Amino acid sequence: MDKMVRGAYPTIVEGNLMMNTQQLIHDVEVLPPELQKQVVDFVSFLKKQQGLRIRKRTMGEYKGKIHISDDFDAPLGDDFWLGKS
Repeated sequence: MDKMVRGAYPTIVEGNLMMNTQQLIHDVEVLPPELQKQVVDFVSFLKKQQGLRIRKRTMGEYKGKIHISDDFDAPLGDDFWLGKS
């Protein structure tokens, strides 16, 4: 997408979403306090969800939970490739 498409909040530039933060801040500021609280709660929820997705792995976390057969590297027979049992 070569051209920019502007909407109320997002600006899409070459397939990437860039927020118009000034407009978003204004729109939150004019909300009643109870709706502002819902916005804050939703942002917290999104941040937690993002944190769950980028959790770093720990060394040894899967130790003893994964088994690789001794013949893992052995060639597979014709029956496998032909769909026979």
